Amino acid sequence: MKTKDRLTRAYEEAEIVEFDSTSKFIFFSDQHRGDGSNADEFSKNKVIVTHALAHYLDEGFTLVEIGDSEDLWEFPHLKHIVRAHGIVYGKLREFHTGSRYLRLFGNHDIQFADPRYVRQNLFDAQNPQTGELEALLPGLAVHQALRLRHKETGQEVLVVHGHQGDLANDQNWRFTMWTYRLLAVAARLRHPQPVQPDPQQLQAPQGRAQLRQVDPGASGRPHLRPHPPGQVPGS
Repeated sequence: MKTKDRLTRAYEEAEIVEFDSTSKFIFFSDQHRGDGSNADEFSKNKVIVTHALAHYLDEGFTLVEIGDSEDLWEFPHLKHIVRAHGIVYGKLREFHTGSRYLRLFGNHDIQFADPRYVRQNLFDAQNPQTGELEALLPGLAVHQALRLRHKETGQEVLVVHGHQGDLANDQNWRFTMWTYRLLAVAARLRHPQPVQPDPQQLQAPQGRAQLRQVDPGASGRPHLRPHPPGQVPGS
């Protein structure tokens, strides 16, 4: 199917979101969150991304993740990704709780086109400290496309990831994914690196200048301790 046909279908099936002159949106794309291993490029940017999310949350923006938020081609186990980047998912949860979180799928996370996969993997997550399931993004709907429609003028903006119509990344994505994954596994075997869990669980920074980490404390139960501004946990 040609690109035009795929984009036309995406437009026709898009989720319509109305906005006005007071609305504020921030768009994040192609973050490719991984499992925290040496192959996870997102790990290098986790701190700055978390601070950016905290800023836009405080400023009243609606967050739109427009695909490839996770790299499920290379890292197929989403629970490992959530565990490695719990501090980021904690911020996403805050946006979602405030009804200010919209999400699209791309080619590297096209599994989210299946609502069952979304329900099984994003509605809740395991707390690494207690082992119990906690609400993560309950009720989340992941779309192929959005149509942002101005309430007064009726003008629309179509938002898509952009893989539609590309043979390797759309119609034949499964074959491309397995080829990509085999190459990634081969690279890991040459340079193995254990997964480093995120001690911050699903918590997120409060404010723009502080990060928080788990501290067992005297009671043995985890609580949160603020870091001085500018200090990175573990530094």
